[in-house]
Amino acid sequence: MGAETIVDPTKDDWKAQIMELTEGLGFTLIVECSGNQNAIASSVELIAVDGRIVLTGQSMGVKVPVELGKLIWTHGRIVGSCDSPGHWPKAIAYIGRKRADVTRIITHRFPLGQAPAAFEVALKGVESGKVVLDI
Repeated sequence: MGAETIVDPTKDDWKAQIMELTEGLGFTLIVECSGNQNAIASSVELIAVDGRIVLTGQSMGVKVPVELGKLIWTHGRIVGSCDSPGHWPKAIAYIGRKRADVTRIITHRFPLGQAPAAFEVALKGVESGKVVLDI
């Protein structure tokens, strides 16, 4: 989708790779959408000075051990976001202008009768983007 670099979080050196790519600074903005404990905890480790972490993944009831001192020393902020009021019309308008080929997000299509196979592919995550069930 136009990314200059892809970092595989299943590899042992992925955090070091990010710090190398950012020249040791970390990210100024991290948008965590998975709700995964490790991803949330890692976002605190990878935040830059005055950086912001936006948590949008559903992780109700999940307790995540994080190093809060890192946020204090970096002046980092964590913000939660559970809704997008007013953003859907903007997103639809943007897609309508065809400035980005969003069709590439869809990596797999399955007929409804193959729903179990579609869910199997989607649950692997790393091997797929958006998985669509056609009705």
